[in-house]
Amino acid sequence: MKEVVVFGSGQEEIFRAAGLEKIGDFFEFCRDHKAKPGKSRTVIPFELGEGDEARRFFIKWFFRPTVKEIAFTWRNFGRLYSQAEVEWLNAQLLLSKGIDTYKPMCYGEQLYCGVAAIEKRSFIVTETLAEPCLTEFVKNQWETLGAEQKEKLICCMGRFIRKIHDEKISFPNLSAKHLFLKTKDEGYDFAIIDLHPMIRQTEKVQDRGGDLGNLDQSLVEKYFEKSQKELLIEAYAGDDYPDDFDELRDAAQKRSATLTARNKKHYY
Repeated sequence: MKEVVVFGSGQEEIFRAAGLEKIGDFFEFCRDHKAKPGKSRTVIPFELGEGDEARRFFIKWFFRPTVKEIAFTWRNFGRLYSQAEVEWLNAQLLLSKGIDTYKPMCYGEQLYCGVAAIEKRSFIVTETLAEPCLTEFVKNQWETLGAEQKEKLICCMGRFIRKIHDEKISFPNLSAKHLFLKTKDEGYDFAIIDLHPMIRQTEKVQDRGGDLGNLDQSLVEKYFEKSQKELLIEAYAGDDYPDDFDELRDAAQKRSATLTARNKKHYY
């Protein structure tokens, strides 16, 4: 059995001060805080430090991957990684491209060593984003915005997704709940979470359209009008979309309709 814990640059001190150095330390820490990691994936919030110095984190636990997850990692990277390291590497890639996400603090893994190393369990710790989740913002503040501000936010969201796709990255589970809203100058910017299913090195229209269709379907009618959803993909394309816009729009609409037919619900 191989075991390793990797800390981000300059991040060791806060964890070691709390006695968190080995993977077993993190596991016991979660159990001591009455948050026992489950059998598949478990996300647990916690704090380190006190008072004004307290910092908030999430720890996500992964356990033995399925054959489907192993195959997905192989297609994406050309080799095997633990599920936690996949998320770690994806966060590092996004941040290097100027795409905001949660800050990766450390990850750990226990691997069965044989012909190929297969994980027994792994975890990643990320620092909690200070910005609100888009769904919470919409639920609490959408009706206070004027039409111009709503359109500005939707246009910024479309351009944010375009920025991701321009880096040949796709998020097949993209949803409004995976976006966090940031104010920037007089406009808006975003951060994205749920990095484990992220696809690298793809320029497929079906992937891009699928992402947009997922997002479209997650923008519930209670808050978003049809014209605003159309504006999302128009802002995404802008004046410089290099491929067939109609093909992209058709792929997005098809994906959105498929999810609606499956009665997929989104709760704000």
